[in-house]
Amino acid sequence: MTTLNQNENTNLERPFSENRTIGIEIECFVPTNILRGEGSYQEFVSNKLNQAGVNASYQHSHITNAPTTWTVKHDGSLGHGGVEIVSPVLKYNPDSFVTLQKVCGVLDDIRATVNTQCGLHVHVSNRDLTLKQNKLIAKRYAKFEDVFDYFMPKSRRTNSAGYCRSLRARSEGTPVEIINQTMQKIDSCRSINALQRLFGGSHPRYAKLNFTSPHGTVEFRHHSGTINFEKISKWVRLCHSVVMAGKNKKPVKKIDATRNGTRNLTHRFKVLMNGLTIDSTAENFFRKRMKHFIQQDGQPRTVQIGTVQTNPYDVVNRLIRQIESTNRFSNSTLDEIYLLRNAGELVQANTLALTELTRIREGR
Repeated sequence: MTTLNQNENTNLERPFSENRTIGIEIECFVPTNILRGEGSYQEFVSNKLNQAGVNASYQHSHITNAPTTWTVKHDGSLGHGGVEIVSPVLKYNPDSFVTLQKVCGVLDDIRATVNTQCGLHVHVSNRDLTLKQNKLIAKRYAKFEDVFDYFMPKSRRTNSAGYCRSLRARSEGTPVEIINQTMQKIDSCRSINALQRLFGGSHPRYAKLNFTSPHGTVEFRHHSGTINFEKISKWVRLCHSVVMAGKNKKPVKKIDATRNGTRNLTHRFKVLMNGLTIDSTAENFFRKRMKHFIQQDGQPRTVQIGTVQTNPYDVVNRLIRQIESTNRFSNSTLDEIYLLRNAGELVQANTLALTELTRIREGR
């Protein structure tokens, strides 16, 4: 089993003065032949955790109310033998990671398993963040969602998993258009609830990010199910760093659609990591994981920009046609879009057209 070495402990120390809290939810299956008259699956796992020195309890309901111990509960979405191990509120410090390692060790010892039904959910406190800071979290994740996807198996990529919907699902067009449209829509949201509705549709919380958790957290729902300590601990660090980038107001820019070129995952990985403060062991872990999935599954659709992908005039003209087809546009705004297009100011024309489309679709 992977252990938490001294170097990783040291690397964790840097952000601790901020005292941000985390929470972890691990979904897995307990072998059906393991009980031997020892009660329920939840009780069995809870007893094993206590024997390993982890303060744990169990409950038969699927509802968890702000646990003060590691709580093992039934997970109705998994079926027979499926449990969810929910942490209490944890400080982001080495002690919490040592406890997490014990939990993973117990699950490994009892031969717990995962499949594509299972997920790993990480909560990071955001109660002290403004709407603008939360939008920065959402924009960074949406812009680099294709990179985050390649930290995961196929079952968790794009819009494949029903309980972690893509943040880009409501945008359309080329890869660059989808990214910029999504970021524009995020900017247009006037509340946290509006932000979550943008991602989750009729089931708002079932997106890769959930900003409406009742615990005062942003919930990262993207990761596939795992009981592996290294995978979980590194993912917790990455989620924490994404929230801290929002907290520290690190900007997230749209992609300039007028530039030429192609940006593959390796390049975009570097850009993502340059905007985060994360220790080198975690960065190297995700670089290797991404390369593994590229070798296994091939490069995804790359993010192409400029004339390599499409003529920027065509992009603006397509947006104009979409606006005109609604019959609900502002004449003055449409005139300004035409003027900008004709003057060759294509970035400004594209931005204004996307803003007008968003206004129309939201009925404002």
